[in-house]
Amino acid sequence: MDNPLKLALLHELKKSNNPLKIHELFSIVKSLLDNEDDNGLSSEELIFRQNFVIMNALYQLQNELFVEQLYLSITTMSIYIYPVKSDDLQQHMETDRQSTLKAYYLDWKNYHETTENEIKALFDSFWKRFVNEDKHLSALENLNLTIPTDWDTIKKQYRHEANLSHPDKGGDAVKFIEVREAYEVLKQVYCS
Repeated sequence: MDNPLKLALLHELKKSNNPLKIHELFSIVKSLLDNEDDNGLSSEELIFRQNFVIMNALYQLQNELFVEQLYLSITTMSIYIYPVKSDDLQQHMETDRQSTLKAYYLDWKNYHETTENEIKALFDSFWKRFVNEDKHLSALENLNLTIPTDWDTIKKQYRHEANLSHPDKGGDAVKFIEVREAYEVLKQVYCS
C-alpha cells in the first residue's frame, strides 16, 4: 500500500538543512494524522499507529530513493537524505534488507494486529534505544563531529581531540575523559 505521507515527509526532508528528529516530523504531519479515527484506542495505541504510519512512509521513501542514489538515514534523533556512490549504495541496500525494524514497519499487518501489551513493550524498548541514541549524538558532539560520519573519521578526530585535551600536553583532564568516553560510545555504535 502506498503511504500518503511520503510526499509531505519528502518535502520536509529536502527543504531541511539539518537532520530532523522523529518528533519534528510528527509535528509537521500531525494535521494529516489527526483525521485518523481512534475507535476508542488508548493514547499509547494512537501514538503507536501514528508513528507506524510515519515510519512506514520513511521506509518506503528509503526504498524509492535508492534509485536516485540517495540514502535516507532513519534513526529517532536523526533523519536525513544524503547522496551515496553506487558502491556504497549496494552496502546500504544490503544492510537495509537485513533490518528487522524496517521489515516490521513495511508490513501493514503489524499496524492492525499489534496488541496493547506488545505496544507497551515497544514503548519500553524505544526509551532504551532513545537513551543510547542520545549518547551517540552527544559523543559525536564531544568529538566535534556531525552525522553522517564513519569509523575512520571518528578515529582520526578522536586522536586530534585527545591530543588537544591530554593533560600531559597542557590540556584539560576532564575534557580528555569526555573525549575518551565519547570514543568508547562511538566504538560500540560503529564497530558492533
